[in-house]
Amino acid sequence: MSETSGARFAERLRRKRALLEAGDPAHEEIRTLLFMTGGGMRGVYGAGACLGLHHLGFADCFDYLFGVSVGIITGAYFVAGKKGARRGATIFFEECRTGFIDGSLFSPTLNIDYLEAVLRDGPKKLDLATLTAHRSTLLASVTEWRTGKNTLVDVKRAEPDPIAAIKASLALTFAYKTPVVVNGEEYTDGGISNPFPFGKAVVKGGLPTDILVVSNYSRRETRWMGISPIEKIATEILATRVPPLLRPAFKERNRRGREDLGYAERNPLGTTFLWADSGVSILTTNLATLKKGMRKGIRDTLTLFGDTETPPESLMP
Repeated sequence: MSETSGARFAERLRRKRALLEAGDPAHEEIRTLLFMTGGGMRGVYGAGACLGLHHLGFADCFDYLFGVSVGIITGAYFVAGKKGARRGATIFFEECRTGFIDGSLFSPTLNIDYLEAVLRDGPKKLDLATLTAHRSTLLASVTEWRTGKNTLVDVKRAEPDPIAAIKASLALTFAYKTPVVVNGEEYTDGGISNPFPFGKAVVKGGLPTDILVVSNYSRRETRWMGISPIEKIATEILATRVPPLLRPAFKERNRRGREDLGYAERNPLGTTFLWADSGVSILTTNLATLKKGMRKGIRDTLTLFGDTETPPESLMP
């Protein structure tokens, strides 16, 4: 992201906010999209970005919010209000470190049902009334169970409920081998078919004029996804853990993601990026490392909008 593109985006989002607050329909000329990637525990970065956006008063300024896997959890908490965003941030420090993760990268045990229960009940319950009333359209990336095709689901309109759509997007297939039914169709993790489906989000978002991409991966990791020898080996091993019908899509996922990233970086519609660093992995449970990743998400967001006075630590949950 150049300083020029970042400054332009910040200026236009402020303009969008002012028009919305004035009830001026001219805000529709600035069509905004917040695009949040997946990455398991890397999602602490996106959670930090959401805390920064709430602090700066931009929570209502995105017409469309798009999330892949953990990105849709963070996005859902984001549109569930300021308190919701803080609750959503704390799940990385608490529930995700205890009842959610077990195992290693090549043999992970991820308790998707446990995370669903967290969203449905208890102190971290997702406020569906506030989520549904929010002005943003909330889109989740999912993969069709029988075809491996990447598609988008409107979370607010999902049946039986929004949480089913969220669960479908994050149900990492080689760790959760049961399809999630949404709107009568069977789905699995959106990242299985494309970790960066930017093109679909742009089309579904009505060709937005101003896009903020919050990547839970570093720029280098995103550009080189699936290319390193280690990642190629990992893809071959993990492919054996997904249903046969999904293996072709899984093996092509990184190529599709790189193509979409290239489109995003040269997108004439206007795209601004916030990049995490490589300090947090998909399965990181070290509390100090996770907090560092979240602080970076807060700091990068504040810096984008020129706020150098607010200490990131003051916004940590």
